[in-house]
Amino acid sequence: MEDNLNSLELDTLKRMHQSAAFRMQAALLSGSSWEDVREHREMVTELAIAIHRKEPAYFLNPAESPRRSSPSDD
Repeated sequence: MEDNLNSLELDTLKRMHQSAAFRMQAALLSGSSWEDVREHREMVTELAIAIHRKEPAYFLNPAESPRRSSPSDD
């Protein structure tokens, strides 16, 4: 599965991650246990790893962005 994900375009991975995360959230909000959503968690994690390999800064907090100016730059 990991090899298949790595061959996908970044935009496709992002859409798949968003969809998988939404399905997991919906299942949890509808009363599913953490163990019951194991497959959803694994898919969200695998997609996040594939995205990170293509764009490492995607999941960074904007405050942690390397492009953010530091106070000494002012």
